[in-house]
Amino acid sequence: METIPEEPSTSMTSSEEEEQPRSRSRVVSVEPVIFLILAVQGVLVNLRTQYVEERLAADNNYTLPEAGNCSAANKSADATGRQIESETSLWVMYMKSTSVFIPIFTGTILIAASDIVGRKPILIINALGHLLASTVFLLLAWLHLPLIVAVAAECILGLSGDSIVSISVSFAYIADTSTGKSRVTKYTIISFMIYIGFGGSQIFVDLILQKTDSYTLAFGCAWIFAFLNFLYVLIPGLLIETVVKRTSFKLVRTVKKLLRSFVQLLSVSKDRRRSRLALLLTMFMIYNVITEAVYAVITIYGLGQPFCWSPTMVGIYNVIVNAFPAFVAMVMIKPLLFCLSGYLIMQVGFLSGVAILIVSAIAKTTNVLVYVAVAAGSLRTLPDSIIEFFLSNMVSSHERGTAFALLSIAASVGKVLSPILLNAVYAKAVLLNFPELTFYLAAAIYALPILLTAILHVCSRPYDGLKMQIQGETEEQKPLVED
Repeated sequence: METIPEEPSTSMTSSEEEEQPRSRSRVVSVEPVIFLILAVQGVLVNLRTQYVEERLAADNNYTLPEAGNCSAANKSADATGRQIESETSLWVMYMKSTSVFIPIFTGTILIAASDIVGRKPILIINALGHLLASTVFLLLAWLHLPLIVAVAAECILGLSGDSIVSISVSFAYIADTSTGKSRVTKYTIISFMIYIGFGGSQIFVDLILQKTDSYTLAFGCAWIFAFLNFLYVLIPGLLIETVVKRTSFKLVRTVKKLLRSFVQLLSVSKDRRRSRLALLLTMFMIYNVITEAVYAVITIYGLGQPFCWSPTMVGIYNVIVNAFPAFVAMVMIKPLLFCLSGYLIMQVGFLSGVAILIVSAIAKTTNVLVYVAVAAGSLRTLPDSIIEFFLSNMVSSHERGTAFALLSIAASVGKVLSPILLNAVYAKAVLLNFPELTFYLAAAIYALPILLTAILHVCSRPYDGLKMQIQGETEEQKPLVED
């Protein structure tokens, strides 16, 4: 039976031995990091499209139609409006692609390096990258710099690993400091912080923008969140290191060791681990293909007729579509664990994801699109914490950073493919006067992770006691490594 692995036998200094129980006893550890990093991301995502569109409209001496007014002239109805809309889409694509594509490489190295140099140094690097990028965006709005500067800011985010590094390293940190049911609970809390930080910051910055009409102040919110996060990870004693540093950091040697760790991780075939890892990573990638861009597409859908959302409604939707399912998952995960296995909980989450897409496709009013659809999808984030729990149980403690690096690669590939697929389909579907086709397609793609999870369940049944481990009945752990 595969069990949660033991720590490798590594000599520790007395101070390191003292910090291990201290980090395990902390009620709050990486939760503020996740909340603040995702708050930065939420502000930038919210402002990215609006700021570019405003800048392009100003450059063309064009007045954008009043938002939320269906009777107003549609900006796509004239040549200048269509040009601005097209250029906005291109700029946003360049910015989004830069910040998502680069971490496929940099994020992988940083996350896996956390097994060698420690979790905290990697979180500091990531925090510094978000602070520098937020500073560049602030200067962009304040000094009215060329829009190419925004792409440079996204490049800084990408080089520091974007949000995927802070999320993956935080999950590894929780795996270092918890076991069994407590680990699943903490993973669910982390997932909740992801969605509440990302969604809550968007409605907050919308209010700032509406009250002040100042993009400088709006981008300043991102800078404040990034600065607070940098202080939290930098000040000694607030966040305790959980990894025993096995070697001093040297780039070439570290990269070689990371490559060896990838090979070693994927070379273990005992208990079908390699096959199960492949299934889990593929399922997670497809899951991200569906979820990364679809809710942004729904926002675009809501801005058009017959809904004609105002910026306030956009903010409300972004908050509840992100925060509400995360809150429900945090509340429901413990009761569900007593009656369902982790595999079945993931299936429930996937079916809830299908439900929100189907209801969105058939919605005819804003109330149905915003409130009924979100209620139907209230369990859609359940797979998030379970997937991380499965992964942490498949590997030994010294392999967790490498394993989460692979998970980040799968997530990044999915995030890159998601807008390419769903936004392209939506663009064509709108021309066919059938935009709902995008949501039906995304719902159909959910069949793949549902099928892969079922196969994973069958493959894992002889080897792991996941249900027993989650419920705290099994605490003995052994390493899963090849002899």
